[in-house]
Amino acid sequence: MSNDIKVKKDNQEYLIDKTSKEKKVMKKENVNELKPLPQNYTKRGFFSKDFWNDRNVGLLTELKTGKEEYKDLDVRLRGNEIHVYYNGGKILGIKKNAIEFDDKYLRHKESHPNINIENIKNKWFYVNNNGNLKIKPVSNLTDFPSFINDLKSVMDAWFKENPHDERMHQQFISLKEHDNLYIIDIEFAVSFNSKCYNKEYKDTKKRLKEKENYKPFERYPNPRFDLIGIDNSGQIHVFELKTGLNSTKNMTEHIEDFVNMIGSADTNFQVIRFEEFNNEMALILDTYNSNNTLKNKIPVKIDIKKRPIFHFIFTEKGDESNFDEFSKLVKDIYKKLDIIPEYHQLIEKHILDTEAIKVSKDFKIKI
Repeated sequence: MSNDIKVKKDNQEYLIDKTSKEKKVMKKENVNELKPLPQNYTKRGFFSKDFWNDRNVGLLTELKTGKEEYKDLDVRLRGNEIHVYYNGGKILGIKKNAIEFDDKYLRHKESHPNINIENIKNKWFYVNNNGNLKIKPVSNLTDFPSFINDLKSVMDAWFKENPHDERMHQQFISLKEHDNLYIIDIEFAVSFNSKCYNKEYKDTKKRLKEKENYKPFERYPNPRFDLIGIDNSGQIHVFELKTGLNSTKNMTEHIEDFVNMIGSADTNFQVIRFEEFNNEMALILDTYNSNNTLKNKIPVKIDIKKRPIFHFIFTEKGDESNFDEFSKLVKDIYKKLDIIPEYHQLIEKHILDTEAIKVSKDFKIKI
């Protein structure tokens, strides 16, 4: 009979020799071999009934009032959580029992004479027993515009030190009214536990192994897509934003991420990947349309059977002269790309025809 005790931790198996005084530990290979666990995945747009408590309904109703302080905020749905974005950064995370703010925005390398960060910290935050900075309860919603303005000021200072034009452009596009297009999600990450995820995708392991300090049982990467939209016919569009020609290095990777995951007609757990993605987008749409505390209704129904269409969007700060060069670059990448044969029709029909999109100076998309 073995003296070893099996212990499972962080998806790895350990054998502990119970007879050894030193408790010798022998680590084995990853037990689950990175198998997805779809039952643990909470889709975007899903909320438990108790999420819609009085506090959260009050906050969301306040954000929908159209006050000047809220006009540049973008409210987006996650699983059992709502993210509110400002200039491409998350200004608030609204959970069932908490409101969160990323305190990295309170840590600045430079001094900013126009704002007093310590005063803002003392006014709106406290340190809990674990030493973490938390938001004080905003008991009176009449204080909420002042609270938001203070958070914006520290974020603006942080953005000045850490420019991120592409994320700012993403939010401008997200908030804009477009012709024949509604933006329904931003920063969609394909969760490893989602049925859309393709762990056999030919470049997933390769890219992981090329990472510095690669470990065999490290989690696979999660492809992320900038903007998700729906047109009046119910067609889903997936957009990858590129600001300037210097941002085009990983375009091939974006295409392959799309083709092998949320644009894939392969099945995973008896469902077609792109249909599973469309179903998640439909859940987001249903939640927006059935909840009066969220944004305005979107009068379109998603056609689940239509494959999403992938686009690159080109923006350039104050100058659109490089679009022709960008468009040529996109075409060249598609020609050279070694796509699995079954995807050729998808690429030719859905990608090559759309090529690249140039947004207007006011960040309006025309499909």
